[in-house]
Amino acid sequence: MVMTQLLQTIQQMTERHERLLLLADVKREVIIRDQVDDLMRITAEENAIVKEITRLELASRQYVVQAGEALGLTVSASDTISDLLQALPDVYAQQRRTLTQARAKLVETIDELKRKNELNRQLIDQSLQYISFNIDVLTDAPEQDMTYQKPVGEQQVKKRTGLFDRKA
Repeated sequence: MVMTQLLQTIQQMTERHERLLLLADVKREVIIRDQVDDLMRITAEENAIVKEITRLELASRQYVVQAGEALGLTVSASDTISDLLQALPDVYAQQRRTLTQARAKLVETIDELKRKNELNRQLIDQSLQYISFNIDVLTDAPEQDMTYQKPVGEQQVKKRTGLFDRKA
């Protein structure tokens, strides 16, 4: 019974991570198209899913402890699904296989999500660099610090090439 609940929890976690994968694909397109409102909406949805995943992770930890106790194993609250799988007696070989497959699918999904999130992070960094470059071009960022310097002979007039005054 507890093993079934643990398996269902792992499957639910996998489903939530797969949903995050879909959102990561949508997010990439939104970042490329510079649709800030859609990006905010996606981020809010991701946050809700992450909260749900956190709840499921806590439940899975409880199920690991309960399963260990039900099987007469010494299991602590910090033990993971992997720890439980290693401690399972050979009598539970079928449950071990099923849990191992479910865990492997979850880990694979998480790894794919990490890869996509890293790509999205790089896109956002590029976008921010582009915005910073455009701001510098528009405001004619000075090459030197704006500090007081004693005039040397003639007064020098600095020509502005930017569209906006950065100091205004």
